Amino acid sequence: MKYVPTFVDGLFTVSLFDLTRHNVPSNVTLFTQMQTGEMRSRGVELGGKVNITDDFRVTGAFTAYDIDITKDANSALIGNTPLIVPEVMASASADYTFRGDWYDGISIGGGLRYIGSSWADNANTAMVPAVTLADLKLGYEKENWGVDLNVTNLFNKTYVASCQTTLTCSYGEGRSFKLKVHTTW
Repeated sequence: MKYVPTFVDGLFTVSLFDLTRHNVPSNVTLFTQMQTGEMRSRGVELGGKVNITDDFRVTGAFTAYDIDITKDANSALIGNTPLIVPEVMASASADYTFRGDWYDGISIGGGLRYIGSSWADNANTAMVPAVTLADLKLGYEKENWGVDLNVTNLFNKTYVASCQTTLTCSYGEGRSFKLKVHTTW
């Protein structure tokens, strides 16, 4: 559902879902998988974008899942949460564009991203901790062209992004810089 209010320049969205995925690979032995599994995913996604003024914008998003293994070759896993998938994620950001003399068109923005905890195994015995990351954007726009410098994971936080057992984990991306030049016509 989308809602465009009349009292503020913005857009709000809500999505509710109830999905079932069939033929999910099940670990029959350490080295053997069969497509016998099933997972049910229920959840909500909320989003909002509001232009406080013509030059100041805020956005936010929130996602919450309830994901369960509903069928598996290993009956002990039924009712557990599948590995890797965080059940809660959220983000918020703000962006301001300056107007005036020499600084006309310069913008600065920042935001926070929250990635909730996830499981390292389908048995739900080892958890990957949640993490909050900060991002930054500097930009300049003039007439129909612009340039943006985006910095993700601003503080270069070291974190584990996901695990597939306690022996196989991967780190999240460190600080990265992305320069983007864009135009409209």
